[in-house]
Parts: sequence; C-alpha cells; structure tokens
Amino acid sequence: GEEKVSVKGIFAHTLYFERTKRGLNQSQVAEAAGISLRQYQDLELGRSETHLSTAMQLATVLGVSLDSLIPNAQSETAAPSSPANRPR
Repeated sequence: GEEKVSVKGIFAHTLYFERTKRGLNQSQVAEAAGISLRQYQDLELGRSETHLSTAMQLATVLGVSLDSLIPNAQSETAAPSSPANRPR
C-alpha cells in the first residue's frame, strides 16, 4: 500500500488558505487534482488521511511545495540510500 499522510491541522489549514488566496473553489481544486469534491472537502476539513501522491497533486495544483502542505514529508519519504533507512 502507498504511504498515507495525515491531513490534520496544518495540511487542512494550508489547503484552505492557498485555495482561497487563489480565488479557487473546492470543486476546481478537486477536479484539477483528480479527486472527488467529497474527498477534497474531507481533506480541507481534516477529516481523513490521503495518499502521498494525492498530496503532491494538490501541492502542484495550488503551486506550493509539498513541504508547505506536509512539513517533514520529504524526510519521512527519503530515498532508501539515506543513512536513516539503512538496516543497522
């Protein structure tokens, strides 16, 4: 299964903030990101978690970095070559 990311707190807040700043409505963002309106609403309200790929799509649609939506996302999904992920 693909990694799921929590959307509570900052993710939901940033989605709302960036969307309204751009004057987009929920269905425009949902459609552009390839998810249903219901799914998007749940994310913006912090009601569900999402796949990392969906989070990346949303970041692209809103023109923000994945890092601003999900702080520390990169470090948790670092390439296997990073020291932290090597077997001890």
